This record gives sequence, structure tokens and C-alpha cells, in this order.
Amino acid sequence: MRIWIRFGLILGALAAISACVGLGGEPPIVSTRMPAPPPTLTPVRPSVIELGYPLTPPDLTQGASIYAQQCAGCHGDTGAGDGPVALNAGLMPGNFRDPASARSQTPHEWFSTITNGRIENLMPPWKDALSEQARWDVAMYTYTLHTAPDDLALGAMLYQECAECHGTLGKGDGPEALKAPKGVKDLTDQGAMVTLSDESMFKMVTQGFEEVMPSFADSFTESERWAVVAYARSLSLTASGAPAAQAEDVLDVSGTVTLFSTQAVPPGLSVSLRAFDAQTGQSVESGVMMPAPVAEDGTYRFEDVPRDPSVAYLAAVTYLGYPFGSAPMLAENAPTLTLDVVLYDITTALTDVTATAWVTQITAYDGQLEVITVIQVQNLSESLMFSTGEFLSDGRPIAFSLPIPDGATVLPPEVSGQLIAPDGRAMIDTQPLPPRGQKLLTARYTLPYTMGDPLSLPTDLTVGGVVRVLIRPSEMRVESDTLPPLGEEFIGGDFYKAYGDQIALKAGLSLDMVLSGQPLAVSAAPTPAPTPAVSAPTVGIPSSAAVTSDILTPILALMGLVVVGGTLVLLFRRPKQ
Repeated sequence: MRIWIRFGLILGALAAISACVGLGGEPPIVSTRMPAPPPTLTPVRPSVIELGYPLTPPDLTQGASIYAQQCAGCHGDTGAGDGPVALNAGLMPGNFRDPASARSQTPHEWFSTITNGRIENLMPPWKDALSEQARWDVAMYTYTLHTAPDDLALGAMLYQECAECHGTLGKGDGPEALKAPKGVKDLTDQGAMVTLSDESMFKMVTQGFEEVMPSFADSFTESERWAVVAYARSLSLTASGAPAAQAEDVLDVSGTVTLFSTQAVPPGLSVSLRAFDAQTGQSVESGVMMPAPVAEDGTYRFEDVPRDPSVAYLAAVTYLGYPFGSAPMLAENAPTLTLDVVLYDITTALTDVTATAWVTQITAYDGQLEVITVIQVQNLSESLMFSTGEFLSDGRPIAFSLPIPDGATVLPPEVSGQLIAPDGRAMIDTQPLPPRGQKLLTARYTLPYTMGDPLSLPTDLTVGGVVRVLIRPSEMRVESDTLPPLGEEFIGGDFYKAYGDQIALKAGLSLDMVLSGQPLAVSAAPTPAPTPAVSAPTVGIPSSAAVTSDILTPILALMGLVVVGGTLVLLFRRPKQ
């Protein structure tokens, strides 16, 4: 637990020193869409398409069933936080019946807690036990537990004033919507609704929104405004047994294929249309059709595609031997579906990537060091960065490798897409870096050490930026020609000696130092967890709503990154020969 907490602190330190630059089945897919933000580091469940927002409206009936089976033991039958398991263990889970428990959080933050758990509160992660849709079902069930039926009925009545613009069903198609210069928000848009907290919606109802929405502060009381918010939220939800809209049996699928660096379409390409079960991520054979050629203007088209409301459709293109794909989408009730694909050139040149910030935290014990390193890397090219050109035995690429000192024992990573190398001598990252993008590489390990011996921290990358070394206890010292002392810092309840400077290192060199001083007693040293086996390849799409592990939350917040909407689809297998 302590190592996890300190890992979050070191990420915060990296954010502080780099605040001016920002951070960042079927054959799996590389990438789509313009990669302005760096790819998010959202954990993906094996063989499941993870979008970071609900593919279908969250089902409160299903959520209630899951809650009764999995959650009531701790959170109580009514969600009041009084379950027998929690009471017997002396825990105090949140009271879902209290409106304050949810209103300040977005549904996506709520969902992320269910996905990743809160180990410090003994809440387990559910990402491997429940599908993404099931997590959304139980997330929205608990998120709305504080809403009383009478408040919902009141909100429905008051919403009639809102329906003139937002429409009866909240789709932004009311009779007055056409008069809005920027259009009216669709309250059933799952990707948007999960990013809005109830408090932010209440603020918009109270103050209005830009020139589109007037203020209702004088029209509705405070309790009435909350009721309207509750009803507006309900428009993006459903319950089992609700009548489903009737859809046509077929649809047309079309889109545009572009090359990121030039926007010109490469000649001779074709598009394959694939279909996956939205719940399980498994391929659906009926959704696979003969490839469609890409026209000179980059467009393609599939006609009379069998429609299945439970299926997510994805367009795939093979370019330079690598598969690229669109974001998967449900057909819903529209007669057409647009799936655009962005291709990237691939680079493995180390000259195209540099480490722009490096923070290493060292805790010294008698005979042993505990080391946490976080390095921010920048892709300088207009190509998708795949720096090593090597692959794991299961076909996933080793996009980046962060070596560790000889004799070190690697601790399990905290970031999705990063894992321990099969030989245990490096941390590797399987997510290619988009053009001009940034990402974090992390490593955690223990290392036998005798005071006064040389310590070398290796890297395969060129380093050009701020480097910081933090060491505890405060009686320890670092001696290095490149790391002058910066004084003492108080971080997370502990004092650290800080050393660092603006440093340039050639690829393949190491950060060298000698440690001396009085370490902590060896009895306080952590016990390394067993090295996990390399997992099987997965099919998943990290989403910028996607949420990252809790350890990344401080740095993402500091850098102002938006964690909603997918930008990069992972490359997992070696290219075709």
C-alpha cells in the first residue's frame, strides 16, 4: 500500500517539473482518429471492447440485480453503507442515499471506482469480474440511488419547459432547437452524459449555458432544479422490459480513409467490416463482409449490412502490414453508419523519441533499495512510434522498453499496457505512441545495494530535460557529477533529499550516482510480489474517458488532460509478413 501511495506522489512531482510541456479473435487494431491528446492508460478487460462510455443506455434493473449480488454485503441493501460485511470489518462505505455522495462526481469517475476499486478501503476492482456494460449498469444504479421517485416525477413535469429545445426524449430535437446557433445538447448522448456531474448540470440549469440555454434560477426553486437534473439524467438510462425501438433489418456503412501525415489516401487499399458482440467483444461472423475498395478520394461504402442492435461495427484497413481501425460503433436506429479510419506511418527510430522529464524516487533500506522511476517520453515524429521493433511471443509489440539495473526485482506495474519483460530485466510498454504524442513509462523495483557502491540507472532513450532524484530517509545523500543537491522536501508525510538538474544523456547511457548515509532498518523493507506471467493478447480501445488507474489521477488533473472519448486503438500483434 505504501509503495502505491508513493507512486502517486512521484507522478505529482513529475507533473510539477514538466508543467510547461504537459503529459500525457480478430486481428487487433492500431489506431484511428486525430491523436491530439496522448493515449490514455485505461485498463482493458481481456477480449472486451472498452470505450469508456456505455455502448447502450445503462440498465437500472440489471444494475440493481448486480448490486444485490455483489455490493449489498458492504454497502447495504438500500445503499446506505450499512452492509453486514462492512459493519463487521469496521468499514464505513459511502452512503449512496446521500445526494452529496454522488453529485460532485461524474458518472465516469463513479464507474472508474467500480472498475479499479479502492484498495485502501478494501474495495476490490471489478474490471475482470464484470463486463464494461455491467459496470455501467451498476454504476448508474448506485449513482442515482439518492433520487426519490417523487423528485423524478416533479422533474418530469418541469422538464416540459426544457422539451421545447431538448425534445421530449432529450435528443436535442425540440421545436425550438433549430433556432439555437450552436445546436442543443443531446441528453441521451452517452459519451457526453458520463462526463457531466449532477452539480455541473445543476449549475447550467441555474446559470444558463452560453447563448443556448437560459437561466432557470428565477423560474425554479433549488429543489425543483435538482429534480429537473435528475429527470434529465434519467433520459440517458433505461430499465429491462422497456419497449425497444424498431429498427430496419439492414444499414449502409461508409467512411473515409486518410493518412495522418498527408491526409492523402494511399492507393490500392481496401476496407474490411467487422462486427463484435458489444457485451463480450467476441467476433460476430454475420457482421464480416467482403472487403470494399477505397476510392481515390478516400471513401468506401458497404450496402445492406445486416443490422444487429447488440453488435458494434468496426472498419479495418491493413497498411504497411499493420492493421488500423475505426472506433467501434453501434448501429442503433439510424439507416447509416459512418466509420472513418486514420492510418499512420510507423517509425522505430530512437532518434524520433526523447525523454523530456525523469523522476526517480529511492527509499534506502539496510542492504536494499526500493526504486520508483517515471519517465515522460515525447514522439518527435509524424509517425506512430514503435521504438523497439520487437514483439512478445503472443504477438503484441514492445513499443517501449525501460531497462532496470542488474540484480533488481521488478514489482508489478500500476499502468495498463505496461508489463514486466519475460526475462524480468525491463519494464515494457505495449502501446505505440501517436505522432507528436507524449506518455509516461514507469518502473518499480527493489535492488540489493551496499552503501558507497556505484548505482547506475539505465535507459535506452535520449534524455533531454529536467531530471530529479528524491531519496529518503533524509539522512541519505546522493553523490553525482550531474545531480547537484536541491534541498530537502516534505512529500506525503516523509522528508526527502532532492537532487537534480537540466540534463542531456545520449541513448544507452545511464544516470550514475553513489549513495551514502543511514538507511532504514531492513525490517521496514517491502516484500516484492511475484512476477506475473505475460498475459494473453487482448482486444481493447483505451478511451480518453477513459479512466486511468487511480495512481495517474493527480498528474492528469494537474496537466488538464480530458479523460473522455477514445483516441487510440491499441496495436497488439506483429505485422503480416
